[in-house]
Amino acid sequence: MSKEADPVEVAQIVKAHEHYHGWDDTRVAEVIASQMDYFSQDFLRTTFGKCGISGHRAYEALGKLLNAGLVEVDSNTGTVLTSFRMPRATQEEVRRRLNQDPEPELTNVSAALADVVSKLPEGAYRAFGQETLTCLAARAYRSAVVMAWNLAIDYLISWILSDSARLDMLNAAWIQEWKDKKAGIHNAPLSNREELNALKEAVVVRITRKAALVDKANSDLLEEALRKRNQAAHPSAQISFEAPTAAGHVHALVTFVVRHPLTTDTPEDGRSKQLRHSSKDKR
Repeated sequence: MSKEADPVEVAQIVKAHEHYHGWDDTRVAEVIASQMDYFSQDFLRTTFGKCGISGHRAYEALGKLLNAGLVEVDSNTGTVLTSFRMPRATQEEVRRRLNQDPEPELTNVSAALADVVSKLPEGAYRAFGQETLTCLAARAYRSAVVMAWNLAIDYLISWILSDSARLDMLNAAWIQEWKDKKAGIHNAPLSNREELNALKEAVVVRITRKAALVDKANSDLLEEALRKRNQAAHPSAQISFEAPTAAGHVHALVTFVVRHPLTTDTPEDGRSKQLRHSSKDKR
């Protein structure tokens, strides 16, 4: 396409692709760049807007393309504004991929996820994991993000309750937290699922970390996953969830579950009842 292309025209080309709604911001920017001799940041931002995507997200997407070496600064345009171009060979590769399966990453990750989900405990957890994969396959990415979190937090509580030593460690951290606040002990000791469910999910993650029941890496994983869950659970024009983000979130949480086997058979109380498609905002 010529360098004088209209953002509206380019946006129409992008949105005309049957799998456009499954693309993340970087993929949209990549396709836009593949249609141009060269382009400016303003052109990319405007075209994002014409695609119905918040314009400020174009800058982050452009940065990712630059870091990946997919586009480069073009110093031969003769314009005052900084311009960028995608090398011809890269443009041809992007256009070729547009005629193939647009999301091989999702296909591959789903295959890997199917394997790790098969390792979940039989019953409610495995069934819930399978349904989460169904959401991914249907491109219901927000639903998949929320469901994966519900699976992980419910399992974390089951994992704590399945070992009396873990529960004792959790209670020690819980009581210490209230002492640090110089406040009266609230709901201590914790002894069952109902009491743990009454806490905000962020609190459960925090005291699990304080009790050294999970290491820093897993604690950070859970905190970030809860943040994504809260974003996914509410409509926002500023936040988008696409295949790579959702699949990565699901894979990380399912892997966390698989790597923390239950010590004993958890009582049926709550195992299937607590798993649900949407959870309360217990942030």
